[in-house]
Amino acid sequence: MNEQAEMKLEEQQEGKKKSEKSQMREFFSLILYVAGVVLLSIVLNKFVIQKVEVDGPSMNTTLKTGQQLMVQKVSYHFTDPKRGDIVVFQPPGYEDDTLYIKRVIGVPGDRVQIIDGYIYLNGKKYDDPQWREEILDPGIAEEEVTVGEGEYFVVGDNRNDSTDSREFGAVEKSRIMGEAVLRIWPLKKFGLLE
Repeated sequence: MNEQAEMKLEEQQEGKKKSEKSQMREFFSLILYVAGVVLLSIVLNKFVIQKVEVDGPSMNTTLKTGQQLMVQKVSYHFTDPKRGDIVVFQPPGYEDDTLYIKRVIGVPGDRVQIIDGYIYLNGKKYDDPQWREEILDPGIAEEEVTVGEGEYFVVGDNRNDSTDSREFGAVEKSRIMGEAVLRIWPLKKFGLLE
């Protein structure tokens, strides 16, 4: 074999080794990329934003069964829920994986009572933008309920078909996962929640 052929063979072998190393680097880069994406999605889902699906009539007409929402989990670490916020939470006395979605009506220090089918906050009739009909079951709010520090009185927008604070009492802030802020499905209803 002549010298030129030997050099060509060595170059080919070197090129093959470089190609194999390059493929291995590419493979490990892909593995690291996929692992990073999976880790980032887990962190985002656990601490920043999560998709939930509405199941049941308790938030009709605002939200309906099958609609999918994005729940932001960050702001309540820095601020408190406000009256009118739509919150996702673990109801007291239910399994950890059970989540409810309701609207905040009473904030810490509020006095909530249902008189003659209408919500009263701090002794005044609440101008309830989500419900105009008489509430048939006042539950524990038949008597005045004072919302404690770090607690929130929540009700479904469909007041006559909702299991809420009228049944299980005020919800502690620590049980609130976050605020539902965006409807993502169905697409024709896509948009921010009010």
